[in-house]
Amino acid sequence: MSQLRISFFAGPSGLGTRGTDPVGSSTLVCSSAATLSANWVVVPALSGQIFATFEAFGASIYVDIAAASPDPTSEPRQLVPRGGSLSIAVSPSFRISAVEASDIPASASLVQTPVPSIVVAGQVVIATTGMPVQLPSAALQNGIVVKSLTTNSTASQTIGGAGLTNAVDGTGNGYVMLPGEAAAFAVANANLIYVNGTAGDVFTYQGN
Repeated sequence: MSQLRISFFAGPSGLGTRGTDPVGSSTLVCSSAATLSANWVVVPALSGQIFATFEAFGASIYVDIAAASPDPTSEPRQLVPRGGSLSIAVSPSFRISAVEASDIPASASLVQTPVPSIVVAGQVVIATTGMPVQLPSAALQNGIVVKSLTTNSTASQTIGGAGLTNAVDGTGNGYVMLPGEAAAFAVANANLIYVNGTAGDVFTYQGN
């Protein structure tokens, strides 16, 4: 069996800056079966923005974080490489479950995920229907995840690069998203990502 060490940090709200000293920690014993609900780790309620750092020992581990029923056996999920670590922003009271990454050989040569001291997080809103909005500039090491809020319009929403349109008729140049969906990109800066949709649509993002 392997172990997943989870350390929680607090930082100022909206700044995406993680504190340096953990304010809580837990350890999950992982196997080829997902963590049972009785053993899920619950994100503590802390003042300001909350971050979790995951460290995998013995094997690579898949982690899922959800408000109700996390399922690390399927996507979307996060991979914590054996001997490596991962830091992400999390929400209070969310549940954390884990399972050994059986598709990653224990003998595999894995590249350790960098552990930045700053987590990039925020929100952007579509001001004018059909006009793309660029994410603010922020250097990244491990990429970024962008999510469309569940309250967004069911009309076309897209994500992509510069010159992004919101056309979904087969001629558009963006990845089409539905309300509540998320997309991940391995980019060096958040400002390489644009979102498009209906005026008032809000997109939230986090990366490091």
